[in-house]
Amino acid sequence: MSVKKIVATGLCCSLLLSYNPAGAISQKPEAFGESTSITMNDILSGEEKIIYTSEETLYYPEDGISAYSGQYPISTRVRTIQSSSNGIKERDSAIGTFSSIASIALSFVNFPGSMTVATIFSVVGLTASASTYSQAKTFTSYVQYQKQAEAKWADDSSYSPWVFSGKRNYYKHVLAGTQNSSGQWTTKSHDYLSDPAYTAIGSYYNKSDSWFKEEARKRIQNGLILTDLPW
Repeated sequence: MSVKKIVATGLCCSLLLSYNPAGAISQKPEAFGESTSITMNDILSGEEKIIYTSEETLYYPEDGISAYSGQYPISTRVRTIQSSSNGIKERDSAIGTFSSIASIALSFVNFPGSMTVATIFSVVGLTASASTYSQAKTFTSYVQYQKQAEAKWADDSSYSPWVFSGKRNYYKHVLAGTQNSSGQWTTKSHDYLSDPAYTAIGSYYNKSDSWFKEEARKRIQNGLILTDLPW
């Protein structure tokens, strides 16, 4: 049976080197509540947080609700949940005298580009003589946005998610260190947070709230969940 909808104002690192998180990085605001600033604390905490809740939309049978007392209206909404990799993952490393490792290219594994040890030292602002015992590492992390459409019948106590899509932004990190004659390490790092190294995105992620709500309405009726997560 066809239904009609009403929009209601609604809810509105280890081993030899230690890693020091950087500060907030301003980013261009994005759709669906995506954060305008990402910090290393966001990446390291792994905390899930709801960053967007749409207006609620109600669906009624076009010929009245008497035949469906206790079920209609169907309420729908869209939410975006932000989470992260809960840390950084080491991808590649080199250790030895600076002259012996300076030209080694370290990869980020499964992500484009690589960096030589000498470049990493330059990026983080650390100097080393040819004989200085040194180390460099590459890391990756991610921040992800799970967009889900939720629905409930009038007699349901809470919403249930019926449509899932998402976007995951992967970031690069580099770290370099030198060891003095006493065995103590001096380390510096750099986090590339202004632009993702790679983005995995679901086919439906950029669809409108209206599309997600309509899908949720259909699927609470037919019992079929739609999953479009790219991870």
